[in-house]
Amino acid sequence: MTSLAVGIVACKQWNKHQKFYFSLKETFCLCHYIRVTIRKDDEKTQRIWQEKGVKNLPTRKENYMAAKLIMIVEDSQTDMHIADSICLENGYETVAVTEGDKVLSIALEKKPDLILLDVILPNKNGFQVCRQLKSNAETKDINIVIVSSKDQPSDKFWAKKQGADDYITKPYSEEDLLAAIEKNL
Repeated sequence: MTSLAVGIVACKQWNKHQKFYFSLKETFCLCHYIRVTIRKDDEKTQRIWQEKGVKNLPTRKENYMAAKLIMIVEDSQTDMHIADSICLENGYETVAVTEGDKVLSIALEKKPDLILLDVILPNKNGFQVCRQLKSNAETKDINIVIVSSKDQPSDKFWAKKQGADDYITKPYSEEDLLAAIEKNL
């Protein structure tokens, strides 16, 4: 039995006794991880989360199943992992896309709340993808943040011309990415 199977069995057993949900997520190099989100509202759990430094603590009034979905469009596994980790650690759900020509169909299917879009992508560049998303009636209102190593003023100008709502350059800090996400959600 693989460690993934053991983890799933453990989560299912624990779920019989606790109130939480878990999701299986494929990551890089054909590895997997299990994300466990505990949804207990008691004060003890809240205090433990705070002691552990968990960000974006849910409150009793929040609808726990309404996490914002962020599409991360990035062909670099390293950059994808960084963005995905920051989003997940801060309470957002993510969907990963690595090729420009697949973004529109996945956006139509998943309906993300925000798209983090790299410029240099296989099959279709980020500027073309941005223009395509903004010209489609079903995706035109999704905010797009260009996340790129291209840092020239002309790149930022061109991104705005294609319909991008914001632009941050790599490498970025966690605070910069979260600020852009929060500003554009």
